[in-house]
Amino acid sequence: MEARETQEASDDRPVRWRLALALAALGPLGLGLLALAALDPGRTDALYSRGLFPRLRDALGLLSRLCPWSASETLASLALVLVVWRTGAGLWAWARGRRRLANLAGHGLAQTLGTIGILGLAFQLLWGLNHARAPFAQHAGLTVGPVGSAELTRCAALLAAQAQRERAALGEDVDRRCALAGGADPRLEEAWSRAGRAHPALAGPAARVRVAVGSRLLTWARLGGVYSPFTAEPHLNGETPPTAHFFGACHELAHHRGFAREDEANFVGYLVCSLSDDPALRYSGALHALVHVLSALPMEEQRDVMRSLAPALREDLARETRFWARSHPALARIITGANDLYLSTHGRLSGDAARGHTLGVASYGRTVDLLVAHLLRAPGSPQ
Repeated sequence: MEARETQEASDDRPVRWRLALALAALGPLGLGLLALAALDPGRTDALYSRGLFPRLRDALGLLSRLCPWSASETLASLALVLVVWRTGAGLWAWARGRRRLANLAGHGLAQTLGTIGILGLAFQLLWGLNHARAPFAQHAGLTVGPVGSAELTRCAALLAAQAQRERAALGEDVDRRCALAGGADPRLEEAWSRAGRAHPALAGPAARVRVAVGSRLLTWARLGGVYSPFTAEPHLNGETPPTAHFFGACHELAHHRGFAREDEANFVGYLVCSLSDDPALRYSGALHALVHVLSALPMEEQRDVMRSLAPALREDLARETRFWARSHPALARIITGANDLYLSTHGRLSGDAARGHTLGVASYGRTVDLLVAHLLRAPGSPQ
């Protein structure tokens, strides 16, 4: 009997808990660096966002461009295969009596904790500290403050007029003209080149926007795109309606430029689209900026604006609503909850609360504040 127990435990290895906990502590260390960076947003902007971060991003970008498809999706797939293989090998050893289940579970937990800690610190160093940089409004010279109901109504009217004008210019060929071309779309490069000249904080090398192979997962999770800091790759959900492509791509490229806050990336997406000489980009930006402002209006005013829109524009909005109804409710709730936790944590640690910004998913309201500041308060704005 004793010989059998020895045989059963012959492949067991001691769990290196001290190493695992030391690596796990790297995650909180990364959050501590974020809180430290938030003490001086101006210096963080100068030293990290416009200093170290672009160099790290460009180096990662050079490596990821060697891969003909998404490097981040490739790495994630390989990691999944490795986890499945090691789990299967461990369970096979247990079934043969070579490993104890408790030892397998201990190793799995230790490795998971260590991996989370390493990735957490790498995330902050490679991109996350941008949450603590100076706000984009400061870079653009915008005066952001409380928005009154009259300003909100005027902003909605201006965006509705913009969207109507650009939609009429596109005619019946809207889907073909709004679809993002594969690889590096020259229209995106042109728009970002203009944006970089107008706003130096947006200047930078053109980045390839990958159409995610896992777009169906993004649809289920109700995500229009995702940015991978580990490979410096912006990804677009290729299943979204074509009218969403350019706004979604510019949103992810705003993250690539180092603007981590979601509400700022939304505004930058609109701003870059509006500077293009192509009506497809201008329409995509105006359409989605209008959606953000409409969501802040009382229901009756929303209906009034919708009734004023041309049938083709209303149909584009309705098509996007129908598309997002395809999301998987349970998965979308999990992703939204995780995103809310991430935004809230980074908002608090980066000092957003101290600057009076709303936290969590509700912080997307700052997109509207920026739109009002740009369209109604900036010198030379259409008003």
